[in-house]
Amino acid sequence: MGQGYREDEGLNLESDADEQLLIYIPFTQVIKLHSIVIKGPEEEGPQTVKLYTNKEHMGFSLTIFIEDNQSGSDITKVQKMILQGTTVETTDMKGLKKIEDH
Repeated sequence: MGQGYREDEGLNLESDADEQLLIYIPFTQVIKLHSIVIKGPEEEGPQTVKLYTNKEHMGFSLTIFIEDNQSGSDITKVQKMILQGTTVETTDMKGLKKIEDH
């Protein structure tokens, strides 16, 4: 997301059919995630949040399931989500070169 959009308080991720949201975040490398911040409006902000990581068929990923909101209404809104962590050093298989037999 572009820098200007990240700071726009008027932009929301909003549920459409009910209060639940399912957010899938794939990563291109292994990470060590140490905190998640989710900000929403007082009444429609998330209440129950469940995290699912590294499912077999998903690779390096995080799935965030927002089950309900603060007021029990049919619409849940997320204004900002911040993931904080670091990459984990692993072997870059693409960088390895085959040694020729002489």
